[in-house]
Amino acid sequence: MKNFLTLVFLLTLPLILFAQKEYTEEEITVICDSIMEEANILYKYERAAWMGTDMTLEDRTLRYEFRRYIVYEENDSIFFIALNSDDLCISTYVFYDDFTFPTRFDEVRRKLNSTEKNILKVRNKILEEIVDNEYEIEFYDDFTPNFILLPYINGYKMYMIMGTSKRNVIPFGNDYIFFADEKGRIESYRQFHKTLISTETEDDDGNKIASMTHSHLEAEPFITATDICTFRLYADIYELEAFSVYSTALSLYFKYNYETNTISIEKKTE
Repeated sequence: MKNFLTLVFLLTLPLILFAQKEYTEEEITVICDSIMEEANILYKYERAAWMGTDMTLEDRTLRYEFRRYIVYEENDSIFFIALNSDDLCISTYVFYDDFTFPTRFDEVRRKLNSTEKNILKVRNKILEEIVDNEYEIEFYDDFTPNFILLPYINGYKMYMIMGTSKRNVIPFGNDYIFFADEKGRIESYRQFHKTLISTETEDDDGNKIASMTHSHLEAEPFITATDICTFRLYADIYELEAFSVYSTALSLYFKYNYETNTISIEKKTE
């Protein structure tokens, strides 16, 4: 029964987020489970994008042709397809599980297959609509948006999370989700955090910060999948252990543990 409830919440969560103001412990647990599932998917896609991009740029032959990429999942594997200016595949990396190394690498120049053509078409359409319409997106020096396209009910959803070239910083916040139809036409969107939350990983004396906390306004009562994905991407780089989100709406701390990849819930102490 719990698995069924988790599935229902996972499918409907972005649509109902978050109408009610009070939750039972069971409801909070189910919602956190669904958030973790979504965070794990986001992380797989973006980790593959990071590694595929780095390995393509490290190749002296490929780096000069590389212009963009697409990422998608098939048969429990994540595919990273590097594209040139003509949108031809110049290399393929296939990842599975731990992302230590790709399980397969093909440096074969080829046309995209039908699945890849459609993903690229939808991705381009959503990005075009984001550029053409006003979504109150702010951009900051040394921070760049990263877009993650996922299949969704009768269409697609695209997350926007932030990346940064700055050292010892985790770029929480300034994150969005866009819901689109099967052709990539945006039907709705949601902003998770109202601003960029640039979080230092070292204190003023240069000591590493093992954990960190930021707060959510009442409109966003739970830790988000984008919070978790962003933290995981940087946690290994900076040897981080955990971070917390304080919910002003629920007076709870949602603590994410990197080693166990889990969320724990703690009540605010007076």
